[in-house]
Amino acid sequence: MEFLLVGEELAVERAYQVGFVNRIVPAGEQLDAAREMATAIAANAPLVIGLLKDMALATIPRGPVEEMYLTQRAIDRVLQSEDAKEGPLAFREKRKPKFRGR
Repeated sequence: MEFLLVGEELAVERAYQVGFVNRIVPAGEQLDAAREMATAIAANAPLVIGLLKDMALATIPRGPVEEMYLTQRAIDRVLQSEDAKEGPLAFREKRKPKFRGR
């Protein structure tokens, strides 16, 4: 709120403290850090990642009751997906899951 109301420059350390940035990396290492994060995200179940992104983008404009309803519908779709079965199956079989986004 302070940043919005005051409009002053924000030091990178302060931006990190208040959660505007996830991590600080040395100059010149930004692309490597971004690729590392992208690889970690891509290794996760695509339906879950999509759901989390949709939830994050939709939370602010809607009221909490509407958002809760829409969130539950989205969670139900993910829980009924093939990927939802693949995760536990791969765990039981001690192998890496093969998520297909279905």
